Amino acid sequence: MSCDVLIVGAGPAGATAARTLALAGARVRMLDRARFPRNKPCGGAISMRALRGFPMCPAAFSRSPLA
Repeated sequence: MSCDVLIVGAGPAGATAARTLALAGARVRMLDRARFPRNKPCGGAISMRALRGFPMCPAAFSRSPLA
């Protein structure tokens, strides 16, 4: 099995790099320690602790069900 590029890590950055390279014509393989599909419950979540780091966005706090 030959390829032009081996991407180690199939998270968001690795998947984006692999897609970009493949669209450009490269033969790409991805390697990750996890089996896919995998359960990743944190995808897309922003914690209240992280939101508190952005005091310029008070409206975001008032719309949060956890506020």
